[in-house]
This record gives sequence, C-alpha cells and structure tokens, in this order.
Amino acid sequence: METVVVGNEALRLIDLVAVARDRASVELAPQAAERMRASQAWVDDAVTGRLRDDPDAPADPIYSINTGFGSLAGRQAFARPEQARDLSRRLIVSNAAGVGSWLDNDVVRAATLIRIASLARGYSGVEVAVVQTLVDMLNADVRPAIPEYGSLGASGDLIPLAHLALLTSRAPEGEDHEEDSGEAFLDGRLVSGAEAMRAAGIDRVVLGP
Repeated sequence: METVVVGNEALRLIDLVAVARDRASVELAPQAAERMRASQAWVDDAVTGRLRDDPDAPADPIYSINTGFGSLAGRQAFARPEQARDLSRRLIVSNAAGVGSWLDNDVVRAATLIRIASLARGYSGVEVAVVQTLVDMLNADVRPAIPEYGSLGASGDLIPLAHLALLTSRAPEGEDHEEDSGEAFLDGRLVSGAEAMRAAGIDRVVLGP
C-alpha cells in the first residue's frame, strides 16, 4: 500500500485523496519531528520562565500557553508549570460541543491528515507524541465520531478538532474518565474513544502546555 510521508514538503491534493479515500498509510518525516521538538522546547522554556534572564522570575505572559483565553488573556492560568496539562485538556473538553450528524469518515481522515501536516511544520509547539498519535490513528483506521455542526476560532475548526483531540489525549492518571474520551465507530458500533483506542492498541497522550 502507498505510504504518504508528511513533513518534508507541502501536502499534495493527490496525497490527501490517497489517505482519505484509499486508506493509504501515513509516515511522519524525521525532519518534521526535529522541528517540532525545537518549538516544544521553546514552549517548555516559556512556561517555566527560563527564557528570562532570571530563571526564578515569573514567566512572561504568552497567550494560551501560560494565560487564560479570550477575556482572560494576560491573566495567569496556573501557579505551577505542571498544571499546564490540565489547562490544555480542559480546553479540549470544553470545546467538544458539536451537534448534528456524524461527518463521513473520508472527511474526518482528510481533516486529520491536514492537521498532521500543519503541526508537522514545527511552528505550534506541539509534542511529537501528539502528532504521532494522529498518524497511528489514521494507519489503524480509528474512526472518530465528529458532529458536522459547530465552529469556533478564526478558522472555525476548533469544535470539530476538539472531538478528534478527545480521542488523542487523556487526563492524568486517576483523573481520566471514559465519558470524556469522545466517541468513535468500532465494528459498526458507536463506542467511547477510549475503547476504540484500546482496540487499536494506541495509547492516548497526556498533554503538556
């Protein structure tokens, strides 16, 4: 089966069709992982305050990385850097509020590949594990259930992508709940995202900042 390598060059329409409709496999280019690690290190430094001359000084406010969102921009969102993972996860859960019929699987696969290609550019500060999990989901044909209505943000894709991210991520140990893992189709049945990911043998990721 054809393999589409993402991260070396711009995604082509023919690659999108191959993955979305023909179930071509996906591979993340090593160069993409290197770029993502560099931007993730910058985010880690920003959250812990090491970008400042004084490593003990508070971190400068950076919107959505160590602050709240919207009207809470510029306000400290957490007291300790490790709490950033809770902020990231809660944001996803709060945005997973779509309604309507489920999107066709071809559309979901196409959207997932586009998100992988976007994050693989290395400008988002995302962990490589998050993107690799999306790649693994495509290759295992995990079928997230994403409702067709609901938009938020400049691009209007935050609510649909939140439903995808529910499967990809999980709360820390002891706080993860099956009902917060989204939904997916498995053998013709609608099941929790956690069950679908277990069936595919894919670990869900605990997010960072």
